[in-house]
Amino acid sequence: MRNIDFKVRDRIERHVGDATPFDAVVSIETIEHLDPESGFGPLDFLREAYRLISANGLLIISTPEGKEGVAVNNPWHMTEFTKDQLTKMVKDAGFTDVKFDGWMPGFLSMTARRPGVVI
Repeated sequence: MRNIDFKVRDRIERHVGDATPFDAVVSIETIEHLDPESGFGPLDFLREAYRLISANGLLIISTPEGKEGVAVNNPWHMTEFTKDQLTKMVKDAGFTDVKFDGWMPGFLSMTARRPGVVI
């Protein structure tokens, strides 16, 4: 296909300060591994994704669904988010038009847009 440029970035925090805009950022089962106390936690990740996504660009995230009041039982997960927690965090990062798709039980699959002018 023409006019498509596909880039893989293995860790978004390595690209802090990069000005390259992307039409989409896809995060599949990654955000739950980020430590909120590390200096680059889930909200930091979402803010950096927001900065890297062009106006009207798309954020796509999938993550295991957490349960309110239930401790995380996966030793590799720092946090598991409820739908409300993920929605708030995505909106706090600046995204709008948050939509969930229940593609698989036990997981949250969502899209959100960076606001901008449609041309």
